[in-house]
Amino acid sequence: MPDIRNSAPNAIALACLALLYLFGAAAIALAPNATARAALADCRASILNPIAVKNDVVQIRSGMRFSADVPLDAVAAFVERAPETDKAKLIDLGMMGNPSGWLVFAKPVRIETFFGTEKTVEAIGIAVDDKARFSHLIGRAASK
Repeated sequence: MPDIRNSAPNAIALACLALLYLFGAAAIALAPNATARAALADCRASILNPIAVKNDVVQIRSGMRFSADVPLDAVAAFVERAPETDKAKLIDLGMMGNPSGWLVFAKPVRIETFFGTEKTVEAIGIAVDDKARFSHLIGRAASK
């Protein structure tokens, strides 16, 4: 299996994220066309809208494309691998398609996805900075 940590697409994505972190709105304004501006704005939104647990709700954000607020009591577990289920019932929001874990729901949850459409899902793959802490928060909530 190739080592994807040092691949050219990852290097480009990390350079874009570093540029956005350092220069933010200026980088978006100076982008050469609307498509580039939209892509940079989406990267910036991903940085500014992290996944968080607040007031018994898991706030899931993925740039400008996806937003969901799921009650903690609807979450059954945070696991490393995608559950064995129909792929249509999963959403993968991991950075560059590589989630650090999967929020598995106790029963299917109806959420709003891209462009305001709705979808019923059984799990969402997400990328979190501190897997152990996030897992602890989810586990503590599930044990209540």
